[in-house]
Amino acid sequence: MIKNRLKKILCFFLYITGSTFVARLYNKRAGRLPILMYHRVVNPKEFKGLKSCLQLMGMVVTEKTFERHIEYLSNRFNVISLGDYMNYRAKNMAIPPHSVVITLDDGFRDNYYNAVSILKKYQVTATFFLIGNALTKEGDIWIHRLYYLLDGLDYKKFYIMISKKESLRIKLTSNMDKKKTLKRVKKFLESSNNEQKKMFFEQLKEKYQAANNGAEPLYKKEYLKKEEIVKMLKKGFSVGGHSLTHQDLKNLDYEEKVEEISGSRLLLDDIIGKKYLPFAYPYGQRFNYDNKTIALLKENKFSCGLTTIDGLNDINTDLYELYRIEIGEFSIYEFVVHITGIMAFIKIVFKRLLKNIEV
Repeated sequence: MIKNRLKKILCFFLYITGSTFVARLYNKRAGRLPILMYHRVVNPKEFKGLKSCLQLMGMVVTEKTFERHIEYLSNRFNVISLGDYMNYRAKNMAIPPHSVVITLDDGFRDNYYNAVSILKKYQVTATFFLIGNALTKEGDIWIHRLYYLLDGLDYKKFYIMISKKESLRIKLTSNMDKKKTLKRVKKFLESSNNEQKKMFFEQLKEKYQAANNGAEPLYKKEYLKKEEIVKMLKKGFSVGGHSLTHQDLKNLDYEEKVEEISGSRLLLDDIIGKKYLPFAYPYGQRFNYDNKTIALLKENKFSCGLTTIDGLNDINTDLYELYRIEIGEFSIYEFVVHITGIMAFIKIVFKRLLKNIEV
């Protein structure tokens, strides 16, 4: 809470002192391009109870906030498609001044019903990264299933057995408790085998159904349907891959990597055909992918790889390690400070200072 307030104060200070104006001039001269990353765009009427798991992680913006951001970009920036950017890079051409690319990850249905209408209103384009198994009836995406189940258990607290002698405490009585629980549960599941995951989710589902009159947790209704994706493509938007099940690709063995990347590719081919597409790494930090992952992207006709590492891109940025700037429920001054790359620069400096102190 205090950390977020300090960030807001810092952003406001940087905005009113003209730092963003100087940064924009520098970015123009250096040919630097921000790629923005959104996830969910929701109607605030959907907010009930505690914040959702994705809200707690800063991955949700309201329609009103999204429109403010897009209006600002349409008036002060040159919004280009990711495909246009790739063409400029392929031809070794300078990008137009003050260019920006917009992306949305995970393929939630609110992207179609809320985001697309706003993007069309301001005549700007975007790329939507889709998780393969979201396009199937059977396939699972365990991380999003976890979010859905926990969001349906607000204000509850209980224990889940993870072995004959151990249990995991689930406390969802406040936003702070929910955030701590989410972090703890994700850490456990990421290090668990399939049998442990199965046992955990069976118990969590029982708790969910007990709290929701026996309702089936239909978390897949949250994703875009094929016909909606086709309509988006016809409206001039583009899509890309985001793996098959949203796994940490670096920690998978080679066969699993192949399944995640080629499986994602096959499902996308069924919708748009065999053309080169962009790919966004799940989680997207340097410890979430490796050289084998990049090689598989190239083999499967993925033209580039987008990370979640803060920063701006220039002519020397590796096309398979493109930087992005994650956008949350930001005021305009927070938004401007982030998209000009100032916050990314501050984070880099801060990390280096901490590293020097530790040494």
